[in-house]
Amino acid sequence: MAQMKPVAVVWRYDTVAIFDQGDSTTGTFTLSLSSPTTLSADIIVTNIIGQKIKEFTTTTNKQTEITLDSPPGIYFVTSVTNEGRQTAKLIIE
Repeated sequence: MAQMKPVAVVWRYDTVAIFDQGDSTTGTFTLSLSSPTTLSADIIVTNIIGQKIKEFTTTTNKQTEITLDSPPGIYFVTSVTNEGRQTAKLIIE
């Protein structure tokens, strides 16, 4: 399985998404969404051509393990909360 480097993305001045490397043998990594208040967040992972790879709901201010059984490439992680929609690029090498 490909390896993902740790990345921190500031979606807005008060929300940060952190992707931690995790286990490269299983394709599992950790997503942490930090915000001033705890919110429900719908997470959508798509590939470079817009196909949905994974979709689930989590909350901000906690760690969520994600397993992607996908080849190396560029992916987009979108978080949708009642405060809006934010997208970050995720590169798996």
